[in-house]
Amino acid sequence: MAGYDITGYKKEWRSGQKGKYQASAEIYMYKKGKKVKKYSTLRVAHKKTIYVDFKAVVKYRYWNGYKYTNKYKTRTSYCHYGKAYAKTYTTNWIPYIVKVYSK
Repeated sequence: MAGYDITGYKKEWRSGQKGKYQASAEIYMYKKGKKVKKYSTLRVAHKKTIYVDFKAVVKYRYWNGYKYTNKYKTRTSYCHYGKAYAKTYTTNWIPYIVKVYSK
């Protein structure tokens, strides 16, 4: 699902769910010089309650300004009891795979 927001930046939206958890990523593209930069906001949450502990392991893929490359990195986010979601912001590192682990 791609579209344009009111500022003219291109926006992509990716979402998915597995079991009790759901994730969504908003990816914005904007031009800086000749290259196109991307930044993303990733949210991972439990579907029914905010009172859970979980760990989200996110694999990111690198956007070099023209295309996706085969460079990857992994980041772990912890969501502790009482928080609604784990949220991360990245520039040019776009979420590729999310794995959620709970107790």
